[in-house]
Amino acid sequence: MPRSPLSRVKRPIAQVDSALLDLLTTAGHSQAAERLMSRAGLAAEDAALWVAVAGLLAAADHPRRRYWLKVALLGPATIVANFPLKHLFGRRRPGVPARLRHLSQPTESPSFPSAHAVSSFTVATVIARREPRSRPFVLSLAALVALSRPYLSVHHPTDVLGGAVLGAGVGWTLTRDR
Repeated sequence: MPRSPLSRVKRPIAQVDSALLDLLTTAGHSQAAERLMSRAGLAAEDAALWVAVAGLLAAADHPRRRYWLKVALLGPATIVANFPLKHLFGRRRPGVPARLRHLSQPTESPSFPSAHAVSSFTVATVIARREPRSRPFVLSLAALVALSRPYLSVHHPTDVLGGAVLGAGVGWTLTRDR
């Protein structure tokens, strides 16, 4: 039986994904880098980081306070909306090597797409589109959170890539008329 076009690309993508995961879990692991990545992942747990960022914007921008308070709800909302996708795809998480177990809490939930990446890029995109001067900061922060996931071996790189694309798309869609 001939292979489908999808099966022809699935294996090379899995190989690149595995090689990137190996690289991210072994290269650049100083104590300071590990602390930064661990804290970035923890700060973004349940979108708390993004609730705080939007909350600060609400406090600083009184005329648009209601808007920023609604943005604060986007992070947690995207995490909840992401659960069915995770279960639909059902991808297993990579194993966390013993040398990294002290940096993060392994979980048994499905891996794809990364909820950290979805929520981070949704909120960062909304903020960046509403406040263009914030783009370098919020998009860099979202990228740091997303990168922390495979760095700590709690997600495959494609989980994060898929989550970032999905989140940016949601954020773009929510703000396209602005």
